[in-house]
Amino acid sequence: MRKALYFALAMCLGWSLSANAGVISDDDTFGLTAVGTADTAFVDQFNPALGTLQQVTLTLEANTQNGTITWDTTGDTSADVQLGVGAQVTATAPSTLVVVTLPMQTGHNSNVPATDNETPDPDFTGNDSFTVDTGAGSDDDSRSLISGFGPYLGTGQVQIDLTSAFKQSLISSGGSGDTESSAGQYGGTVTIEYVYTETQLVPEPAGLMLLGLAGLAARRRRRK
Repeated sequence: MRKALYFALAMCLGWSLSANAGVISDDDTFGLTAVGTADTAFVDQFNPALGTLQQVTLTLEANTQNGTITWDTTGDTSADVQLGVGAQVTATAPSTLVVVTLPMQTGHNSNVPATDNETPDPDFTGNDSFTVDTGAGSDDDSRSLISGFGPYLGTGQVQIDLTSAFKQSLISSGGSGDTESSAGQYGGTVTIEYVYTETQLVPEPAGLMLLGLAGLAARRRRRK
């Protein structure tokens, strides 16, 4: 009887795979650096012992500050002027995972007076000028990978290269004029997010029932 019970248990006890979804992330903040220069960030790799990697998402949150742009009216009528100064900030990670942002300091003056006929003209000072040189600009973007995970697997770190290029913008109507500008600084945070599945072996319900019956039978035999 005992041998038959054990045989039935061995034949019927089944196991299945249970996959649980998981998400982990890591980030690195890079301090203010002159626009036009490069920087580097580092984030943790995904440890394969946790499970099977399904997706990698890179997010860049960038900001700019301390840039300057000035408009000076050179015409005989007033001008409506919108100015922007900042940078195009790019984060490049392995497997051609690239994120691009455009943080800009901005300002608007709907009535910049006509030229004051200064010499030279423009001189970017006086009542006929408008300057944006305060505040900060911010922008963010994300991109994902669903393949090419090799460089992201391990227990070390992933290097993310940061580059920046000076950008300015001008929208004007009414009077004519000219601008001068200077670059500021950029900084921000890069975040890496790993989506993965954690695989576990779990017994089938029928297998659990058989385990319970086997235990019950063993107890009854001991009582006899």
